[in-house]
Amino acid sequence: MAYLGIVPGEHLSGARIRQRGITNTGNCAARSLLFDAAWSYRTTPKVGQWQLAHRPEVD
Repeated sequence: MAYLGIVPGEHLSGARIRQRGITNTGNCAARSLLFDAAWSYRTTPKVGQWQLAHRPEVD
């Protein structure tokens, strides 16, 4: 996931570790493709009446 830049950032100062948000480093095109795929998976597809009537038979 580090190639995509989807890793949490952190700030180290001695014995103290502060967690930060997701970094924006890495491959921008691959990261945007991953986010688009995640959003499309999250929502249900809209199927109209014409599509339901003309759906191919599944064996």
